[in-house]
Amino acid sequence: MLVRIARNLESTFMIDRLLLFLQNDHIELIKFLSSFYILKLFDRAIYKGKVVDLMLKKRDLHECHSLYNLITDPAVFPYVRYKCQFYEQYLFITKQLIVEEQQGTCISRTILNELGHPIGTIELYDIVNKTGFLATWMGAPFFGKGYNQRAKESFFTELFLEHNIETVFLKVRKQNIRSKKAVEKLSYAKLANAINHSIYKSINHGHQIYDLYQVERLDFLAYSKVIQHELAT
Repeated sequence: MLVRIARNLESTFMIDRLLLFLQNDHIELIKFLSSFYILKLFDRAIYKGKVVDLMLKKRDLHECHSLYNLITDPAVFPYVRYKCQFYEQYLFITKQLIVEEQQGTCISRTILNELGHPIGTIELYDIVNKTGFLATWMGAPFFGKGYNQRAKESFFTELFLEHNIETVFLKVRKQNIRSKKAVEKLSYAKLANAINHSIYKSINHGHQIYDLYQVERLDFLAYSKVIQHELAT
């Protein structure tokens, strides 16, 4: 039966992870299988006729070299939250994020492609009263391939179903046209400059640098039900 489950995962990386759990921790195996079937709808999708397969995992220092090489690309660097000038600085920031997650103020994940290679990160930070801000970036070679939207949907599923988050805020630089278009493709995301004007003002400090968007738990879950119904029919 487990071999059959492994084959259904259709990903060498996921099969390797399944075997690791089998050897070490049966409780974690059950959690992994449960989370996989909850997230399967979002982890695999068709984008412009091509299958998009990805996975999110907790941050790991072993991935820092690969991620640092991607984050320093001029097409990516101006738009990331932490502008690390040196690899050691990026390593320190990653360690800090891991500690913040243990303290409950941040949830950070590495985005892996279908080959299990790190291609970017996504995180919820400044978590207070079941709300937080989203930060995500993707390596330039993976732009326009559907990974960004899939990663967001997988992450939102985890946030809303496993961590009981109610609202996710996204602040996007007004001149960052690529990111604005990516957010506006999400039917469950609302422009919140007026809806949450106090937060809009707080992130701009008197200067109109960012647009504010928000994703509500109920809106996202309603969207996911529609998608499941469409797939079923």
